[in-house]
Amino acid sequence: MYTTKVCCYPHSYQGRYCSFSQILTAGAAYRWYKDTFFPLESIPSQDFNKNVYEMMESKMPDQSKNIFFIPHLSGSGNPTMNPNAKGCIYGLTLATDRYDIARAILEGITFELKINLELMESITGNNINEIKSFGGGARSDFWLQLKADITEKNIISSNTIEAGCLGAALLAGYGAGVFPSLDQGIEAVNHNLIYQKYRPNPKMHEVYSQKYTHYLLISQKINELYLQLE
Repeated sequence: MYTTKVCCYPHSYQGRYCSFSQILTAGAAYRWYKDTFFPLESIPSQDFNKNVYEMMESKMPDQSKNIFFIPHLSGSGNPTMNPNAKGCIYGLTLATDRYDIARAILEGITFELKINLELMESITGNNINEIKSFGGGARSDFWLQLKADITEKNIISSNTIEAGCLGAALLAGYGAGVFPSLDQGIEAVNHNLIYQKYRPNPKMHEVYSQKYTHYLLISQKINELYLQLE
């Protein structure tokens, strides 16, 4: 964990710790693209009743294209944690449109997720079979299925998107004595949660496995290039 710069923190449960790796610009990279290339005035009137992200995803190509997005817009996360790393869109042609790039951005962020999953599995020696997704990205069925297809893991999402806020409230309740134990607090909130599972599509996983190999190569070459330019 030390050599790959994985973060470790004391857990809420005494005597335990939690560890996690990071993608420094995931949702932030997607939001940057939305804000830059999809200003509100450019959205067709018939799409005004849609969330901007929903509109973007509804017009993305059905199949992945040979466009790659390296999401290092504020440096790279684990395992390199290089603050000087830079982002890149590779594979543009005159036929490329902004929806092709939007899909490549989601793919690139999810490839980084796969890198970190493989990192965690190599450290622990355990296979991760299931991932719980929460936060802004968990609002997108398209992205949740994409995560399942790329990682070949089951992705679990609940009707409570902001799980971080729920967890903070649970800990406050435990600290204030509302819940006698963390387990009872967890049980109190869990019975209201509805979970949905996204299973990997074997055909799409095969497509993304090949693209993932290319992504790793391009990412490595881009980082080497920027080192030469510095």
